[in-house]
Amino acid sequence: MPSRSPRLAEETKAWADLDPFAAAERASALSERFFLWQSPDRTRTTFGAGELLRLTADGEGRFSAIAQGWRALDLAHAPGALLLGGFAFGDAAPGGAFGGLHSADFFVPRVLLREEAGSRRLSLFALKAGCAPDFAPAKRLLEALQQFPVAPPPARVTLVDPPGARSAWRRRVLRATDAIAAGALEKVVLARRRIALYGRRPDLSSILRRLSEREPDCRIFACGDGQRAFLGATPELLCLREDGVARVDCLAGSSRRDLDPAVDCGIGEALRASGKNRSEHAHVVRAVQTALEALGLAPSVPQEPSVRQLKHLKHLYTPVSAVCGPEHDVFRLAGALHPTPAVGGVPQAAALAWLRSNEGLSRGFYAGAVGFADPQGDGEFDVALRSALFLRRSARLYAGCGIVAGSDPDEEFQETELKLRPIESALREDG
Repeated sequence: MPSRSPRLAEETKAWADLDPFAAAERASALSERFFLWQSPDRTRTTFGAGELLRLTADGEGRFSAIAQGWRALDLAHAPGALLLGGFAFGDAAPGGAFGGLHSADFFVPRVLLREEAGSRRLSLFALKAGCAPDFAPAKRLLEALQQFPVAPPPARVTLVDPPGARSAWRRRVLRATDAIAAGALEKVVLARRRIALYGRRPDLSSILRRLSEREPDCRIFACGDGQRAFLGATPELLCLREDGVARVDCLAGSSRRDLDPAVDCGIGEALRASGKNRSEHAHVVRAVQTALEALGLAPSVPQEPSVRQLKHLKHLYTPVSAVCGPEHDVFRLAGALHPTPAVGGVPQAAALAWLRSNEGLSRGFYAGAVGFADPQGDGEFDVALRSALFLRRSARLYAGCGIVAGSDPDEEFQETELKLRPIESALREDG
């Protein structure tokens, strides 16, 4: 006989005195799994801690496998449950510092806090197996999360690049432009890494708080356990599904900002007129439109991109939307869209193969997707950019940029420097 699907039970409270940033640090210190997400306008926050159930998958079918596992749960008595986690950049289980995780790694939390427009809802979850559910573990965890430790003094941090990073970057960019000139590729997105060394374990709550304060136009995310924490401030939405509508942000083509308003305005106009950046952006828009149409959807696509302004950068931006049916849950959307040309390249298969042979970097969850899903298939996944993986006394910072015909290695290196600024600033008390 088939085994019965796990049954979940939920106990809710209207309000909770729980600081999500401090709770993330506390969960990490307790070696509890956690997830934190904040909307760009800071009106919505999701925080979950404690692994009640874990859903994992690897390989090409990882998106549908997670969706099937989520649908198989009996959530009749847990309508407020969320599945929290993310997808690595590649289909295979990641290695290196991300080793031990799966390329699709999600969990149902014991403690879940959701805040929207000033209204807070705290839910505790437990398994229900024929008798009254045992909420005691969730209550003990909640009590522990509320015992906020005194913030330690700032941790001394040193930022270093791997030996020969600048020259290695130049060689990779030139190999990429040679491949593009030969017709093997149209675009490929290269990433690089910087190392942060700490004198002691860094305080995640302080880093997250600074990210939230200093990057007001980005989604803040963090997920981890006692071994590591992956966090960042991403400007890019992979997909949002809500009330029968799917939304995707196309964000590609970048330039710096300037403190002089007149100069800054001129930079934006130059970005809008740049053939290189327009071409890079068009690749992303076409790929998103094609992916949604392949699902049987009719996407609405503006004819011209606008310029989206962040604190350190400007990007060409095109929002795409489509009405979708119940069969198009957020996992199906994410699986169809990832990886977009904004993080992979064009043609996709050739670009990914080129990266495997030439990038010299294990991306892990960098440029993958982090997010959440509800029982109705609604949810959100954001591209895990401008991010860092924290270990006990070190961190790996990631940034990348698109390489197309005419890309200059030094200019692209400077673009990655700008993209590293938000996370580097958050590492330091003085910014």
